Amino acid sequence: MEFLNTYFGLSSDYLLVLGVNLVITALVLIAIRVVIGMISNVKMIDGLSLEDNPAMGISLAGIIFAVGIIMTGVIGGDASDDLIKEIVLVAVSGVIGIVLVFSSRVIFDKISIPGFKMRDAIMQGNIAVSVIDAGNVIASALIIKSVFLVIDTTTTNLIIIGLGSFIVSQLLLTIASYYRIFFYNRAHGRSLQDNIMKGNVALALRFAGFRIGMAFAISGALTLAPLSMDIFALSLLIWLGVSLVQMLLVVIFSLICDKILLLGIDTRDEVDNKQNIAVGATQAALTAVIGLIIFTLVS
Repeated sequence: MEFLNTYFGLSSDYLLVLGVNLVITALVLIAIRVVIGMISNVKMIDGLSLEDNPAMGISLAGIIFAVGIIMTGVIGGDASDDLIKEIVLVAVSGVIGIVLVFSSRVIFDKISIPGFKMRDAIMQGNIAVSVIDAGNVIASALIIKSVFLVIDTTTTNLIIIGLGSFIVSQLLLTIASYYRIFFYNRAHGRSLQDNIMKGNVALALRFAGFRIGMAFAISGALTLAPLSMDIFALSLLIWLGVSLVQMLLVVIFSLICDKILLLGIDTRDEVDNKQNIAVGATQAALTAVIGLIIFTLVS
């Protein structure tokens, strides 16, 4: 142990906390199986193996990845000197993470992109719907992680700031979705939701990438407008305003880069009509990367 401490800075206390965090995180991820079974009224093993439902697999992968992202926002900070306090903090954050991830799915299905019956579509094997479901929970998780990293991680703060920031972040992601849906419907004369429900995976990829790019922009705004318990309501309002500015920047730069990178390609026809997954995936990655770049520049 002295060798590890001397050359790697790994004390016995640090290794103990690390082990506890890993165990709790694993238990949180395992708990997802139970939650999905309760919500979907279906055994996860049946959907993945017996029915060979790729849509359910994609959706589950998104949820696992999202909860994992959130957990890094807690275990990635400075560990508490009190082991019991650390255990409670990580466990509570895991529960909060699961609750917020599944809450984001409900908000997305009922408010952000109305007209879906997401659960039914995924159970029926609609891959396009599962793609935007995964994109939604990952986008939500990126913001929640950033919130956990910048706040004073006490159990009370996690609950209060976690809930308040979640409401604001879902409002911002809903605004982003409405923007995308409005311009799509106006340009095509048909519903974006209907096109995705018909199985347009290319469109779903582009939409998911757009929301992830917006999530990076919203997360980056926390650096410029950090949350404070002393002026919590005001700090949330400032964060909302800064986020809208950064989201606009992502939209502008994404449009510019899209025109340059995909010069000579009618992206609207390729994605919306021909369902070209290659083009949809490229546009999704482009928007997400622009958001990530802006996030990195301000962080």
